[in-house]
Amino acid sequence: MKQKEKAIPSFKIISTSISKGVEITEDDSHPVEVSGKFTSDDAEIISHIRYANLSGSHHFKWEWYTPDGKLYYTTNEHPVKTSLKTYVKQGTSWHKLPVGDTLKQNGSGKWKINIFFDDALVASDFFQIKMNSEKSGFGRFHALVIGNNQYSFLPELKSAENDARKVASALEELYGFKVTLLLNAKREDIILAFNKLRNSLTEEDNLLIFYAGHGLLDEKADEGYWLPVDAKNDNEINWVPNSYIATILKAIAAKHVLVVSDSCYAGKLSRSVESPPISLKNLNYYKTIAHKKSRCVISSGGLEPVIDSGGKDGHSVFASSLIDTLADNKGIMEANMLFTKVRHIVMLNSYQTPECSDLRNAGHVGGDFLFIRK
Repeated sequence: MKQKEKAIPSFKIISTSISKGVEITEDDSHPVEVSGKFTSDDAEIISHIRYANLSGSHHFKWEWYTPDGKLYYTTNEHPVKTSLKTYVKQGTSWHKLPVGDTLKQNGSGKWKINIFFDDALVASDFFQIKMNSEKSGFGRFHALVIGNNQYSFLPELKSAENDARKVASALEELYGFKVTLLLNAKREDIILAFNKLRNSLTEEDNLLIFYAGHGLLDEKADEGYWLPVDAKNDNEINWVPNSYIATILKAIAAKHVLVVSDSCYAGKLSRSVESPPISLKNLNYYKTIAHKKSRCVISSGGLEPVIDSGGKDGHSVFASSLIDTLADNKGIMEANMLFTKVRHIVMLNSYQTPECSDLRNAGHVGGDFLFIRK
């Protein structure tokens, strides 16, 4: 007589969830309700699956995927064993992953977890990691963004205001900068803004300065200038010299300062040195350069005029490239990497050549400015 095969009870998933810092006890009815967004300060992320009506020998497995869809970690098989005559009316299995340096380095954004039961995909969960740059040891981030279109004594520009607004928005919304936006700024407005930064920033701060507007080169004096909206071509009283910018930035206590200048002759701000090559970086590398003081400048061109158009959505070709590069970054990007990407795009779409170097006479000692995506 043929023996009947024993029927295995159907497997039922009650729920899946993600939590932080929850310790599972032997009590199978332990409620797990915490889910949502996590910061880089969270010690661990735990994925739970609650199930019922299970018997026999089975296993669970977890796969963790980064925001860009790459497989980050695969677990071993987690066994669940009962006798064929015994039912697990309700049980919980879980896997936890530390939010360590490698996890943080793979970027903020939407992570995915796949849960397998006997090698069959039975559930997927998602969670968000939000980078907290200040508490991760990189300090606070500030930006002074200047866009001058409407000149009283010089030809008006087309894109500077629009460029400044969009750059300010990207820094604030994507990177968590505290932004001061100056549109159509007079010389006094710029000087007052610099002095406010000098009096308020500390060594725990990072400062980015973006300038879009007219620039001028005095070849006899070997000096470059930013031109506020009240500047005259034949009278330097309202010009802002590069030497002043270097002096005030040397006096500002912020550990890292990056000047991004989209103006004619902006290359006069920097020294003529080669940018270091880009290589693969890890979080220890970023923390090392974060401890070194930096004073750097990225200019839209060298000692030549640059165009006030040519980019997408009415932006200059340089500003458009900068905005796109900031938006495309999903993790940590140093200024040198930003420059390399921007330079490539600009040179494909115009005849100007952006430059990047340390700021002349401003106290640069080998660090670099970091952009840390929220």
